[in-house]
Formats: sequence, C-alpha cells, structure tokens
Amino acid sequence: VYSPEVSTLIADILADPEARRLEFRRANLLRFPVETAVKTGTSSDYRDAWAVGFSHHYTAGVWMGNLQQQPMQDVTGSIGPALVLRALFADLHRALDTQPLAHSTRLIPVTICRLTGQRASPQCPTMREWFVPGTAPEHLCPLHQPGAAAPGAASTVAPLRLVRPTPGLQLAMDPRIPDALEAFP
Repeated sequence: VYSPEVSTLIADILADPEARRLEFRRANLLRFPVETAVKTGTSSDYRDAWAVGFSHHYTAGVWMGNLQQQPMQDVTGSIGPALVLRALFADLHRALDTQPLAHSTRLIPVTICRLTGQRASPQCPTMREWFVPGTAPEHLCPLHQPGAAAPGAASTVAPLRLVRPTPGLQLAMDPRIPDALEAFP
C-alpha cells in the first residue's frame, strides 16, 4: 500500500521513544526489549483498549475489554494492553538475536535542529532524522546561526508562521488525559 520509504518512516515513528515522550513521558510501558513499532488505542468511556506492535520477526495485538461494553476502571491501551504486549514480545524474542526493524536504503539521514526542524548548524541541539529523497530541509537553522538573536529576543529573522493547525481546525482537551500531559507542538 505504501512505498518502502514511507513504511520505514511510519515504523520509525511508531518505534521511537522520543516521538512518544510528550504523550507518555520517558518511563513508560511502550519501551520494549527489542525495537518494536507500537500503536495503542482506547475507546470512549474506557469500554475497551488495545495495543498492536511489530518487531523484525513478530506482529501481535492485545485487546482488553468486556463483552457487555461496560467501562473498565481507567484502563487505557498504553497501560493494560501495552503491558501484556511488552511481556509477550520479551518472551517471543528471548531466544532470538535482536535485529532492528526493516529500513529502506533509499532514505537519507539528515542532522536537524531539534527546535526548528531545519538543517542543524554547529550550535544547534541536534537529532538525526530520515527523509525520502527530495524532502529533506534545505536551509540551515536560522535560530542558531552565529550572531542570531537569542530565543525570545528581538531579531531580524522572519517571524514564526503557524503551519499547523490548519485554518478552521478545532482542538479540544481530552478529559481522560491529565492536562499537564497534553501538548501541541
């Protein structure tokens, strides 16, 4: 359905603990013993919850709920099913050599600025990201250039422009998630 490059990027996002940090914090049940792409879900009113994951060798899913569709006691996909899924993957991989997820060789690694997403200058806090050829950022981070104004100071750098949310998008706080854990980049 998707190209190997796009499939690799999706798997990389779903397996990246840093990508889940704002939602689940650092110490969470989605840290698996081997590189595993994981997606969780919780229905309204906690009627059921699930977690699905895949590693280099296995794909598995865990569902929790009851057939009467009554709410559970605050069980979310990242708590109940994720714990079972993590234990399952630990057992399945116990006697196997660990391997990373499949990776398209056509992707290009680029070191970017953690704050702006542009190509990193030597002064930037950095991270490495993968890009489909032709989609990598072209410009160096303007925020960390020598002589650039400190964050929050007046500068000649072009003003920030809101890219997302798109005009007309309505956002709502999820009442099931503590407000301190909700974030919008």
